[in-house]
Amino acid sequence: MNVQFKKQRPKTPNLTLVSYVRQKEIYKIDLGSYITHCRKCGSLIEKIKCPNSNCNHQFSLTNVQKGFRPVLVVEDKTIDTEIENSVILIVPITGNYTRSLPNTVLLPANQQNQPTGLETPSLALVNQLKAVDSAKFFKEKKIGVIGDNEFAQIQECIMRIFHIKNAVKINGNEFDEQQIIDLVNKTHDLKKIGEDLEQTKLSLVCKRTALKNCQQSKDTKDQKIRQLESAVQQTKNNYKELKKRYSDCELELKQLKEN
Repeated sequence: MNVQFKKQRPKTPNLTLVSYVRQKEIYKIDLGSYITHCRKCGSLIEKIKCPNSNCNHQFSLTNVQKGFRPVLVVEDKTIDTEIENSVILIVPITGNYTRSLPNTVLLPANQQNQPTGLETPSLALVNQLKAVDSAKFFKEKKIGVIGDNEFAQIQECIMRIFHIKNAVKINGNEFDEQQIIDLVNKTHDLKKIGEDLEQTKLSLVCKRTALKNCQQSKDTKDQKIRQLESAVQQTKNNYKELKKRYSDCELELKQLKEN
């Protein structure tokens, strides 16, 4: 088996280390090489060449991104120069893809309104989120920034990977996304029942007034009075039912807020 040994990357003089980084910034940095050791002689192995003598293809030992490439910063951080091992959270970027992968976000190529600095549309590999040494970041190697929409998608991927739910504070209580939806729906239901309750109450008053007028009139037939009495009773029942639903809905909404 033919192997290619790890080569040292030449040093880059006259570059200025960053003192801070911001979310959404794209830098080109060296992610290094993924290497392993030969079990027989202990030599460092970076790539493997196809054993077929008619094929010169060399393939990597891993799909983990490496080498000199663009990366996306996913945290705001001021670099403490007194701490030698200060690290920055990044997401590797690749332009070598044929299809979208789970927990990746498509980033546009460099445009006037979106100065990403990327030569071609590329994938942000959120599934390879990692920490890298801050000593790899130079001001001169910052190539661009991404938009708010793309960064929001990246944040969603990170939250999905770590099973984090959006939490919102209301009156000091935290609610996740589903709880907020339930609260909104229940509040809407309560409002609708309240409106129906008011209309039913008004209808009941009108029907009671009509019944009273009919009972006082000598010309009103008994059949019409009975119809009005039945209508009044039906409206009363509807009113009681709506009142109970309103109370139940209020209680459910209170329980949702407490939980």
